[in-house]
Amino acid sequence: MKKNFLRCIFVLFPLFTFAQSELTTSFRFGFMAGTNVASVGELDSKMCLRGGLLAQFPIANPQFFGEVAVSAEEKGGKIKDVNNISQLGIQMDAKFGYNIWGNEKVGLQAMIGPFFNYGLLSRTSTPYSDKPFDNYKGNEDARITMGAIVGARINFGRHWGLGMDYSYSFVNDRFRAFSLSAIFRF
Repeated sequence: MKKNFLRCIFVLFPLFTFAQSELTTSFRFGFMAGTNVASVGELDSKMCLRGGLLAQFPIANPQFFGEVAVSAEEKGGKIKDVNNISQLGIQMDAKFGYNIWGNEKVGLQAMIGPFFNYGLLSRTSTPYSDKPFDNYKGNEDARITMGAIVGARINFGRHWGLGMDYSYSFVNDRFRAFSLSAIFRF
């Protein structure tokens, strides 16, 4: 019994330490910048900008990973060229991902998870008024939005990637956004 236990330790310990060394060396962080096509409520979509930081780390197996991203996101919509709504917020994504396919030159990843968005400002401008209307004034609860995000990424080499995300909020504004971002990881 003691010999079997020692054999298991000698077999499993090197595997465990190898897995730990792979996990610690593959933690990556980087930058992302891009654009999104967003719509708030039933409004027509509007092209907006986004940019931020991200960190990616493996989970238990090299095929699975977690990713946390914090970004400044602009979202908005239009009403028949009369009203223009813009929302600027800080968004945090917590995604769970899977490495579908890849080699040293090209790779494909799929991700899904929740997001949390805190609105910094939201303005509605009309051609009938010189001063934009603050949408959050008197309604502070409307600043917080949560929802789900699903995405895919094509990685080019070790540092570059092209990410595509679709997010849908379940709380407050009910916005939808399709994002396309260039990613650089260290």
